[in-house]
Amino acid sequence: MSNIRTNAWKAGSIAASFIAGAILSNQVSLKAEAVTNVLRATKFELIDGTGRVMGVFGSADGKTPQLQLLDEAGKPRIHMGLRTSNGEPEFTLNGKDGKKRAWLSLTSVGGANLMLIDNKERARINMLTTPEGDPFIHFLDANEIGRASYGITNEGIPMLELHDAEGNVRAALHVEADGKGALTYPEPKPVEPPKEGEAP
Repeated sequence: MSNIRTNAWKAGSIAASFIAGAILSNQVSLKAEAVTNVLRATKFELIDGTGRVMGVFGSADGKTPQLQLLDEAGKPRIHMGLRTSNGEPEFTLNGKDGKKRAWLSLTSVGGANLMLIDNKERARINMLTTPEGDPFIHFLDANEIGRASYGITNEGIPMLELHDAEGNVRAALHVEADGKGALTYPEPKPVEPPKEGEAP
């Protein structure tokens, strides 16, 4: 009788061990699947066969994501991320010297902006849309002063403006809502002297 009880106890123990092992194995499998499906880190680096870093995905301030692709010299040539100032997305193309040459971004007020920059880091062409969707192109001189602009105003009027070295509009061509063209030569706005107690 004792042998029967002993054998039954052994059989029960084996069955319990088998069930526990199956449950544990299933839990380990589920944990492994969860780990393989989600990879977390604060920084990723893409390297080639020699260990050279070709790309970096991380964050400069620990809050906004940044992605950079580097050339053979280690210079960042493509940058994509969210601006730390306002969280809006931006995309940048850099020259071989690593300096910004083209910059595409969204503005904090809802417009879009494409800036073309020369090799001395001066903005020369600015293409943009206003928050209302109106397109404009501005051409800037070596001092980054807007000298020529054309686009469509908020009222749907196409326009072309030429500016002097101070940025004042000196010639303007408009097509009014009635279809008539208008060519004007505005005088620069006078600069009022500062009032007493105000900084110039």
